[in-house]
Amino acid sequence: PGAFSSEEFCCFWTILFEYLQVAAIFLVMLMSVTRALAIRIPFYQINRRSLIWIYLGFALSLIFESGIRHVFGVFYMYIIDLAYSVKGSDNKNWSLFSNTINAINIGVPSIVTFVSFILSANKLFRQRVPPSAELAHRASVTIAIFTAVFMACNIPFLGNTILFIISRELYSYPGHIYSSKFMYSYSWVTSKVLFVVINATLNPIVYFTRMSGFSTWT
Repeated sequence: PGAFSSEEFCCFWTILFEYLQVAAIFLVMLMSVTRALAIRIPFYQINRRSLIWIYLGFALSLIFESGIRHVFGVFYMYIIDLAYSVKGSDNKNWSLFSNTINAINIGVPSIVTFVSFILSANKLFRQRVPPSAELAHRASVTIAIFTAVFMACNIPFLGNTILFIISRELYSYPGHIYSSKFMYSYSWVTSKVLFVVINATLNPIVYFTRMSGFSTWT
């Protein structure tokens, strides 16, 4: 009823939620990669302007992907029972295209972030830190913890997206994977909404326990 039955509202809700999540994952990837470079190659100079252009290019690719959606005749709807907005299309190619793009947007940054995290963590927890570098070392450890929490909270969504692609392409949906009520009705809400909320809840805790300035201000 009301705004929830409006296609414009559902479109705005879906795109905003998806783009915020994907943009956050990409931003964490950039942060993790730059931190790994700073830790593993201390004398390497990171060009901040290049990072800005990379992020702007990624944002433009999301806008381009939105334009392709209209080619496939995408429609949006809000599921009141689940408090969740979804998109769909009568075009059979849409599901494969949409979910492949989602898997790439979530999977590639996640893999890069994970590798960067392993490289950073291995260096951080093995090296001896002189007193003059303790503050920088603590900041790097904080970012590593933040990255690990972020990864843990976004992996379920990546896994669900891959399972969905397999289910749509190899079986007649919902098939074996999504035949249960939880997987069919709640797996997306859990992986894409609940875990995002958990991540947002844990972030201030990490900051509070690891950053003295933040805890003092709080």
